[in-house]
Amino acid sequence: MITQITKTAYFIIPLLFILGVYFYYTFKKFKEVDSKKLALLYAEIALEKRIALELQDAPKIIEKLEYSFHNKLQKIKVAVLDVNFSLKEILT
Repeated sequence: MITQITKTAYFIIPLLFILGVYFYYTFKKFKEVDSKKLALLYAEIALEKRIALELQDAPKIIEKLEYSFHNKLQKIKVAVLDVNFSLKEILT
């Protein structure tokens, strides 16, 4: 009975040791890969934050462009009306 327990122990202890070493290195490898993925995610988040800060000023720029476009359009309308009125005066 004791010899059978000893034989089983001689088989199980190295097997457990090998499994422990295997799981340790596998965990270490996964941890390294995950840390690289996490670093990439942090870099991507930083990039997105920078882009968001740059785009915060975009509505103000668009409003300025719309205002200048509207002013130029009004000037063109006035000029067209002046030409139209002048042509009516000349032709009548």
